[in-house]
Amino acid sequence: MSSRLIKLNADTCRRTGAESPIMKKSFLLKLFLLVSVIAFSQQTRFRIVNAETGSPVSYATVKMLTRPGGAVASGSGTFRMEIRQHDTILVTYVGFAPLKIAGAQVRELIILSPRPA
Repeated sequence: MSSRLIKLNADTCRRTGAESPIMKKSFLLKLFLLVSVIAFSQQTRFRIVNAETGSPVSYATVKMLTRPGGAVASGSGTFRMEIRQHDTILVTYVGFAPLKIAGAQVRELIILSPRPA
């Protein structure tokens, strides 16, 4: 009997356009979660290039040192990652000097220098 009453109440709300307090809270919670996810998942696109030639460094490894995470650059030397001000990353590739960068100093263009022979 009680489930029938709840159903009738929900149907009545839909027909009259009235919203129950629970429906309002549910909507506000969903809206808040959506905005939070969008705000905290801002990823920036970075590009890694060779200091001598300016060509992309394909498949370089980017490791987050201050928290779990990392990325591998694409064939065009690009990757996407969320890097915060207090983070530190380490960019490595065979034949190049490793580059450790504090989050506040990371720019969209990362320049790796080849190791001397």
